[in-house]
Amino acid sequence: MMLVDAFHVFEYVQLAANAVEGELTPEAKVLAATWREVIREQDDGIATVLRSMRARRRRAPTKTAKKELEKAIDYIANQQALGRTAYTAARARNFPIGTGITEAAAKTIVGVRMKRAGARFTQHGGQTVMLFRAAALSGRFDSLHRELHATYQTKIAA
Repeated sequence: MMLVDAFHVFEYVQLAANAVEGELTPEAKVLAATWREVIREQDDGIATVLRSMRARRRRAPTKTAKKELEKAIDYIANQQALGRTAYTAARARNFPIGTGITEAAAKTIVGVRMKRAGARFTQHGGQTVMLFRAAALSGRFDSLHRELHATYQTKIAA
């Protein structure tokens, strides 16, 4: 399942709400929050939000606002057409709908360990360090150890 980061879609949701209700007005914040909730919680959330956005096109106060609303609609509709917005299905399977977890892992594994003052690694050495660090931090070190043991064990003929 390939998803576009929900946070990125939500940026476009806010852009659309701002276009309809005014730049970061309380009404725009409420509308954006409502649309985000619909996207996260309803199976047809993206379609519902897109219908709502399209229905509000006539209410865009300026040509610039209408252009921003169209930009948001086009982006979200394109991601939906590509099958990248199945957030409720992903959440039902306990999959993340944003990249925050991945970015935090990269910061923890790479940033903290690999970027220390004086740290120097070859590509192979660095990848090995990151493999073991990721396994240790995720509680999977024992599984990695068993896999490596099985992979590198061989019988010696006497």
